[in-house]
Amino acid sequence: DNAMNMYCGSIEMKTRSAIDRKVFKLPKKIKPQNEHKDKLTDAFLEALRCKDKISRYILLYYLFEIMYGTDEYQVLKEKYKLTYGKEQCKKDRNIILFQYLQQEFDLREYSSLGNSVMLDADTLETIIKTRNDLTHRGDQSKVSSLMYNHLLPILQEVMRKL
Repeated sequence: DNAMNMYCGSIEMKTRSAIDRKVFKLPKKIKPQNEHKDKLTDAFLEALRCKDKISRYILLYYLFEIMYGTDEYQVLKEKYKLTYGKEQCKKDRNIILFQYLQQEFDLREYSSLGNSVMLDADTLETIIKTRNDLTHRGDQSKVSSLMYNHLLPILQEVMRKL
């Protein structure tokens, strides 16, 4: 106001802009960061940005690998191992993942091409086997079908639940 008077002479102010003092107050409680959620979100967005279908499939599958590293998944895995043994536990990763998705995200069904599809361990097994075939043998025959009909819709549902 003083500078305006100095250069322009006298100015009459009828309104005055003011910022509410609450704007500058910091929150008293710090919101806890969910590292798991942030990792999943970042990995999901990174996969969607990828233009190559093989890379996209592997990057989408990486979200499952993030889930494998959670404490909740490890608890389910240990319970399964105690019940069925170590060797069976290695073979049945799909069943443990199925239980995890149901328990943590209440994921029972997902939308694929406009249809409602029930989540099942067999579909997860096919997704896992295709990823293994892709990385170990270079078999690309099921990638597009599985990625767009099942893997991506399942992960979209997970992201909605986050």
